[in-house]
Amino acid sequence: MTSESDVATPGGMAPGSPGVSPTWTSSAKDIVGCGIGVSRVWFTIGFGILNEVYFPRVDSPQIRDLGFIVGDGKGFWVEVKRLNANAVDFH
Repeated sequence: MTSESDVATPGGMAPGSPGVSPTWTSSAKDIVGCGIGVSRVWFTIGFGILNEVYFPRVDSPQIRDLGFIVGDGKGFWVEVKRLNANAVDFH
């Protein structure tokens, strides 16, 4: 059962507002890139994860820290950004 405070209202506050204050990701980046052609998508990668995706302008971040979890199907898993070693290899 949802309460009235759990439902967004048009032009109103999001459920659970005010929420956590927005923060920026680490400035230690390994890659900064953009989509090819006329794409208006920019991205940054650092610590082995996709840090930010900007669209439709480079000053409009849409996501922050899209991490990856790798597992073996037998109970082992690891969050990639928590590894002590990551490398960017261009081939």
